[in-house]
Amino acid sequence: MKHLTEQDLQKIVDYWNGRKHRALSEAEWTEFYHLVAAKLMNTLLPAEYNNPQARRDLITIFFAEK
Repeated sequence: MKHLTEQDLQKIVDYWNGRKHRALSEAEWTEFYHLVAAKLMNTLLPAEYNNPQARRDLITIFFAEK
């Protein structure tokens, strides 16, 4: 999984805040998804998400709901 830079983390914040004011393009949503997925795959989450596939499913469900 990709190691996120400070610039990557700032992009996550910018995309999240920006979506409130304008629609993100498909390319922006795709980059946002990959950045967030990389962050969450390397974040300590509750035990039920210890399995990598469970984490991917959680991320996919989150984005599908947005």
